[in-house]
Amino acid sequence: MKKSGEAAIERLKITLCCKNCKELAKVLNVSLKELSETRKSGRLPAALRNKNLEKGINPLWVETGIGKRRVRDCSACERLLLNMAVVAPSHHGRQKAAA
Repeated sequence: MKKSGEAAIERLKITLCCKNCKELAKVLNVSLKELSETRKSGRLPAALRNKNLEKGINPLWVETGIGKRRVRDCSACERLLLNMAVVAPSHHGRQKAAA
């Protein structure tokens, strides 16, 4: 069984018809380093989530394999972004949503 990060990259390659990570990075306009970090962590960075949504790909499906592969309407995209907001610690020890 593949790690979640590896599976996420594979789902993106299949959806975007890319043969390898180099092609995928070019299609998504990201660095190979960003893809490598995704592979290791199993989580999509916010910028990569947004790029997936721009291409109509459901970032939740990419990360988990659950749900629909494609997101068709913009209101669904906005809801996904709100639900997937990254939580980052503030300087005061409290948690706040990252922009």
